Amino acid sequence: MLFGESASTFTLLEWTMTELMRHPKCMKKLQDEIRSVQPHNSYVSEKEAEKMNYLYVVIKEALRLPPPVQINVWAIQRQIATWGPDADEFRPERHLDSLLDFHGNDQKYIPFGSGRRKCPGIGLALALAEVTWPTL
Repeated sequence: MLFGESASTFTLLEWTMTELMRHPKCMKKLQDEIRSVQPHNSYVSEKEAEKMNYLYVVIKEALRLPPPVQINVWAIQRQIATWGPDADEFRPERHLDSLLDFHGNDQKYIPFGSGRRKCPGIGLALALAEVTWPTL
């Protein structure tokens, strides 16, 4: 599980960085949040990462646009009926008040698949992303 998961996690980190470079306002907002929680520019613990709400929604949005699951999640997670007219745009704020979670229970947001075949490494992948991203 560790080897299969690490490739997906690093792909998530790459796509997150790509989207943030394309959206400097989002990058600045995330940097400000990271610096407010960990001002000393050092390692971010899981406990500190839990305080970073914007980091959480950035990761959710980065998983929505270039999904790691090998089904047509690309189309599912870009439906205008679900995500609005800006469904193709990277906009982390859409997740701030959203009840959609990473577990795919409603079949609208399924970056880790759903049901019995959902990724068993979801918790590890998210924890690694949440503590790795702020150090970049």
